[in-house]
Amino acid sequence: MKAVTVLMYHAIVDGEMEGADSHYSVLPATFARQLQLIRSHGRRICSVHQLLYEGLPASGEPWPVCLTFDDGHLTNAPAAETIACEEGRAEFFVNPSMVGKPGFLDWPALREMAAMGMAIQSHGMNHRYLDQLSPAEVRAELADSKAAIEDAIGSPVTVYAPAGGRMPENFLSLAGSLGYHAVCSSRVGVWRALDGLPLSPSAIAPLSGASHPGNVADSPNGIGGNHNSVSNSAAMANGPALELPRLAMLRGTSEARFLAWITQQPLEMLKQQTRYRVLRLSKQLLGNGGHEKLRALLLRSPRTEPGKTD
Repeated sequence: MKAVTVLMYHAIVDGEMEGADSHYSVLPATFARQLQLIRSHGRRICSVHQLLYEGLPASGEPWPVCLTFDDGHLTNAPAAETIACEEGRAEFFVNPSMVGKPGFLDWPALREMAAMGMAIQSHGMNHRYLDQLSPAEVRAELADSKAAIEDAIGSPVTVYAPAGGRMPENFLSLAGSLGYHAVCSSRVGVWRALDGLPLSPSAIAPLSGASHPGNVADSPNGIGGNHNSVSNSAAMANGPALELPRLAMLRGTSEARFLAWITQQPLEMLKQQTRYRVLRLSKQLLGNGGHEKLRALLLRSPRTEPGKTD
């Protein structure tokens, strides 16, 4: 069976902007060009959420490329509009503790993006490395962020992206027990575990309670939809969440490399997987702090906010 490329973006910005890591920021013109390339190469732009619950395209239809965005940067709102203009959807992973802070999207903007068909999903309650937390803290990051986003958006939160790709032991099992169906990691590769899609609608249970923002009367911008929401008590108990590898989009990602990723050229994929293994070994040997210092030195830039990593 064919595989699906899942791309990981952060900010879409021209120049410096609060909350944006320049190494991970893609220029708006470059981003628009990349969307055009996806379409012109016979593929369609979609979200992970879309594939999980709607399934793969029928024979002869354009093959999907999934777009994901970490951190909830302010520039993700115009990026969502650009995606919608290309008849696409995408995942936007946010930290509730950062929503509305300088440089980051607020809840009304995120609700507008959800109304466009974008999936607003969890990046943790806070932007913290999960492998540095206690088991109770890891559980709280997953459960509390899920509840906060569902309460604010009125849509299901079933996909998680760990900050920096850091995952403690047995993380996928924990995520599955809390109602997450997929984890978008930083492991390099393509999504091959496509058997069994779409997931059964019974995996998503409705929220109860008249005060939920999914009710139009109580929603600040009149966006309804709580009939699709997932409660923490309605977690899917059918095993661990799926781990979905991603490819990180950088400011320096060339058009040739981008095309190699969306068309899954074997040599290019091998290069990226080798690079990932080297970086992972660096993190294991140096620790998170040591790895970030080395990264900053190599990039000749100030140390980045915790959670930003190659």
